[in-house]
Amino acid sequence: MLASALLAGVCWQDGHIAYRSSIELVAEARRLGLRNCATASKLYESAIDVNPRGHEALAGLGTCLLEHKDYDRAISNFLGALAISRRYPEALIGIAEAYQYKGNSAAAISYYKQYLEVAPRGDRAALARENLAKITGEGGKQTDEDLFGAGGSKPR
Repeated sequence: MLASALLAGVCWQDGHIAYRSSIELVAEARRLGLRNCATASKLYESAIDVNPRGHEALAGLGTCLLEHKDYDRAISNFLGALAISRRYPEALIGIAEAYQYKGNSAAAISYYKQYLEVAPRGDRAALARENLAKITGEGGKQTDEDLFGAGGSKPR
C-alpha cells in the first residue's frame, strides 16, 4: 500500500498525507533511470498526473517507452513534451531515435539536426552525429559545418 501511494504522488509526512510535487517525482524517476524503467514509468505517469504540462516527465516517460520498444507511444510522449517546450533536448534526441528505429529516416534526420542546433555540445551530440552519418550513408563523422553549411547558422 505504501509503495503504491508513493507512486501515486503521495507520501506520509509528519503524520499527514502530503502530495509529492511533479519535480520530486521526475527527480526520483531519473534516479531510477533505465535500471528500473517499469517503476520509473509509473513515477513519470504520476508526475504527469500532478502536472500535465511537465515536459520533463513526458520526455522521461518517452525514454522509458523507447527502451521497451514501444515506439509509437514514445513518439507521442516526445511530441507532447515538444508541444510544451519545442527545444527540449531530451525530447528531440528521443524522438529522433524513435523515428530511426521505426525506419522513418526523414523524421529522424530532422530531429537529430534540431537536437544539434539546440545542444551542439550536449551529452548526446556525438550520438546524434553518428546516427546522422549512418542514416545519410556518410561514413565519416560529421562536423557542424557539414550539417549546417559553411558560414550558415552553425550553433555556438
